[in-house]
Amino acid sequence: FHVLRCSKSVMMAAAASASDVTSTATATLPFAPPATLTAHSLDYHLHTPSTPGLDQASLLLSDWLTVSFYMYLAYFGITGLEYVLFYFPAPFISASKASSPQPAPYARAGGRRIQPRRPYTWRTMRAEIGWSVSTLTVGSVLVTAVFHAYNRGLTRLYWEIGELGVAYWLFSLVIAVSFNDMWMYWTHRWLHSRWGFAHIHKIHHRFSAPTPFSTMAFHPGEAMVQFTPMLGALVVPLHIPSFACFASVLLIVSITEHLGFRVRPYEWLCDTLRLSSTTHHDLHHYVYKCNYAVYFTYWDSWMGTKVDESAQKSEMQRLRR
Repeated sequence: FHVLRCSKSVMMAAAASASDVTSTATATLPFAPPATLTAHSLDYHLHTPSTPGLDQASLLLSDWLTVSFYMYLAYFGITGLEYVLFYFPAPFISASKASSPQPAPYARAGGRRIQPRRPYTWRTMRAEIGWSVSTLTVGSVLVTAVFHAYNRGLTRLYWEIGELGVAYWLFSLVIAVSFNDMWMYWTHRWLHSRWGFAHIHKIHHRFSAPTPFSTMAFHPGEAMVQFTPMLGALVVPLHIPSFACFASVLLIVSITEHLGFRVRPYEWLCDTLRLSSTTHHDLHHYVYKCNYAVYFTYWDSWMGTKVDESAQKSEMQRLRR
């Protein structure tokens, strides 16, 4: 929402410059072109509609375009950065060289993949990006539903902590973190049931050696499960800046745990905060039957499904039998 406010003047200027060229064509269309839609959407989001006659379908479409743009920007911005640092120029090299340490910055510094014998091929990368696009499309629909409902005053979202007090703000933050962590663990366990894995989750486990682009490589059904907690914003009073920061941190943690490289400082941080590290989740992709936690590792510890790095080799051999 803050980005939308900052972007308003830029988008309105772009729409104004485009209006001279497209005014005749726009008059014959049942909907506005994307630049104009985005400008109207920004006005609408700020509760200062510049075109009262713009129909609800067009506003909903403009909401979806705006949400999709920022979701794609955030996801591929972070995954692209990690790809450049850890993988590039793979897979744009011969397959015979793909299983060796890559000449990416981290590899040149001596870093190696957790599963170095599994080459990163162009076919794998293309599949990861394709399924990620599918997931982002599904997710953008659910996020747009919340976004559009907020603009119509149908949610309990609020901006100022003082509106409901510091005590409620802390309580809601703890509940949101706890519920999301529980939701991700138990839905992940369900996705590893015989039916869930065969019909839905096997898509994600096609990528047994994770990379950043595989983070959201999901079946559309799993994408729905992943984004469902977002709908809680329709009924639960949540502080918007905290909600946005929480979602951003979850995205970064999710992408980094699919990195495929063991980075010692990050591993230490995850062990200290009881977060799912890259090694923790990489082992899950390799053997399937352990380390279901996606964010914090408490549920793995409580349910006896956590495998530590010290037991990794023996556990791999046992679980792969």
